Amino acid sequence: MAGLWLGPQAQVLGQFGKLFIEAIKTIAAPLIFFAIMDSILTSTIRWQHARYLVMVITINTFFAATIGLVISNVFKPGFYLKLDALNTQGADLGKFKGLEKIDIIKTFVDYVPTNFVDPLDRIL
Repeated sequence: MAGLWLGPQAQVLGQFGKLFIEAIKTIAAPLIFFAIMDSILTSTIRWQHARYLVMVITINTFFAATIGLVISNVFKPGFYLKLDALNTQGADLGKFKGLEKIDIIKTFVDYVPTNFVDPLDRIL
């Protein structure tokens, strides 16, 4: 919707969206992992209940994937994206060697790791 209202000026919002999604991905994976580990380690489940739990998880996963695929096929995200316009934006900068346009938002987005292991991997 913002793209329809703002036109080309909405590209800045895409960078903020990317930063937000990367921050969520960074935080979500460890939170989900520790929540699952906590529930496994602190609960006592009988075998009959474990089978029921696996069945419920399987059905839930099936419906979640089905809903996601239906929404994706109905709204078709990226269908109207014109990649030609994106590839030619920086063409004028190629004339000047060593000159690059500095994008502050992209710089901040690059500082956000996709998960907590990536920064440690770079150090080691």
